[in-house]
Amino acid sequence: MEKEVKCPWCGEIAAPELRIFHGDYGEVKERRCPKCNSILAAYLNKERPGLERVRTFNDCS
Repeated sequence: MEKEVKCPWCGEIAAPELRIFHGDYGEVKERRCPKCNSILAAYLNKERPGLERVRTFNDCS
């Protein structure tokens, strides 16, 4: 089970729902608030050729 977080959109504390789907650039992992269904995070699960030059930021916590 995922760690509970505070949703910046509705202010409720809950464990995000993980959804995985295939987008235009590959497999996307998306975390949504179960209360208001707003997106908390979304990122590519696998690298696609040509995207290695795109700058990414790591979580510093």
